[in-house]
Amino acid sequence: MKSNRIPNGLVLQERDRALVAAVAQYRFLKSNHLHHLVAPNVSLRIVQERLRKLTLHRYLKRFYLPVILDGQHAPPTHRGQPVYAVTTRGARLLNESADGAVSPCLATERPSPMTLLHHLVVTDCLVSLAVACRERGDVRFENGEHDGILYSKLRTYRQRSRIQNAVIPDGTFTLHYPTHKETLTFYLEVVRADVKGGNRTLLAKMRRYVELHRQNYFRDAYGHPRLRAVLFATTSRARAENLRRMAESLTQGRRLFWFGSYQEKDSDGVPVTRFTPERMLSLPWEDAEKESFTLIQPRRPSPGRSAE
Repeated sequence: MKSNRIPNGLVLQERDRALVAAVAQYRFLKSNHLHHLVAPNVSLRIVQERLRKLTLHRYLKRFYLPVILDGQHAPPTHRGQPVYAVTTRGARLLNESADGAVSPCLATERPSPMTLLHHLVVTDCLVSLAVACRERGDVRFENGEHDGILYSKLRTYRQRSRIQNAVIPDGTFTLHYPTHKETLTFYLEVVRADVKGGNRTLLAKMRRYVELHRQNYFRDAYGHPRLRAVLFATTSRARAENLRRMAESLTQGRRLFWFGSYQEKDSDGVPVTRFTPERMLSLPWEDAEKESFTLIQPRRPSPGRSAE
């Protein structure tokens, strides 16, 4: 494996650059994410040791979620595990090695614990899809973007457009289906806590999604010409069903939205994520018409049928 020694004594390997590049791409990653993405053929302990050294030499920085979060125990899938982000030095390393420009603003901001937990749901989704699609022939993971990347695209778009009340999804991903020779993009909206303004705010956001979709905003602003669905992922199936029922009141665009939960309770009543590589493609989602979908079988409307 190619490596080179730098003055501070760390021998940088190709895998180290790949680890830093993956963190830069996804913004916040845990060691198990990086193990799956970058080095599945070595032990998790080896990956953790390289991350420790990259943090020590300031290519990465790490955060910890508190055990108690907003009066409740943090999910065990995140509790006590370091969350890594790229530093300015790490971004400079990638820029110098032609791995693409990295915006330092995405690497150095320290989020609040609740915001970080929100971001990690998006990360779980994107990483799980990237890993799940790796060995499959019927679906390919084309791209995944978090809201920081989308915000940068929106700033560029606003230089040539006077768009008002723009919508920035929490995350997006694009999947290619070779059998059907089609490429579809999906948006992710994570609903963890109570939203200010309640259901009225969420319903207004859905209506804005429908309006912007008709105006080709998502194609022009973010480069997504084939938006299949907006996935509203929330904390329980019961809450997902409440959101689905709320969407029934939409007069247009009801089929644009899918509803599901990103976590469930284990036998001890502790919340655990459902967004894993083993389950991500087959998780059930329902639209406002109660039609069921999965990401492996998105069953898009037949020709001539709108997404309404």
